[in-house]
Parts: sequence; C-alpha cells; structure tokens
Amino acid sequence: MDHLPLPSDPILPLSEVPYLCNEPYDTTIPFLEYPRHKGRPWMTREAPYEYHEALFPTPTRDLESFFQTWLCFGLLAELLAGLFDHERFVSKSKRDGSPVISTMQLQSLTEQRFELVRTLDKPT
Repeated sequence: MDHLPLPSDPILPLSEVPYLCNEPYDTTIPFLEYPRHKGRPWMTREAPYEYHEALFPTPTRDLESFFQTWLCFGLLAELLAGLFDHERFVSKSKRDGSPVISTMQLQSLTEQRFELVRTLDKPT
C-alpha cells in the first residue's frame, strides 16, 4: 500500500503486494454481479459455496486471482468510476521486476473523483 506514508529508513524491507490477476477487471459488469458473470455464482448467495467447493474445489491460485480482480480492482473501479484505469495500479517490483499492485495514484484520483461528485451536487 504505497499510498500510505512510509518510513524513510525502514529496518525491514517494505512489503509489496504481488499482482495475481489473470485478466483486468471488466468495468462493464456491475460489481455485485461479477462472480456470476465470471462463472462463480456460489461466491454470492445464488448457490451455496460450501457445497460447490466440496465437490469442485477451486485451486488456491485461481481463488487469489479472482478475489484480487473482483475485490481489489472492482472496488477501485466502483470508487473511481470513469477515472479508473487498471494499468495505473500495476507497477514493477523494485526487487525483482515482477508485477505488483501500486496505489501511488490512489489519493490524487480519489480527490479528482470527489471533486467531480461535488460539482454534480451543485445546482446550476
């Protein structure tokens, strides 16, 4: 979470969140309908999760990827609406160059979004 203030001289290396998504978040799908559209209705109340997972267990890596796409990037897309761009939140690791999640631009994009919302509330 690189949008938070970080120590200038940390004792331990700063943690990075690995980018696990297999595909970018599809902004054309409403957030709460995303699992159903992606073939996972048991992630909502449409089908019982425990029964499905007992019969057809999903590999952990696939679950991690799905949840990161839906719950991280999906929430960012809901918050930022038209300002959301998936690529703005992915960068390269300083350690090994692998993709990681970056929230550096989160504050400025959130401020822009709130300003857009404020202008909608003002009568003309």
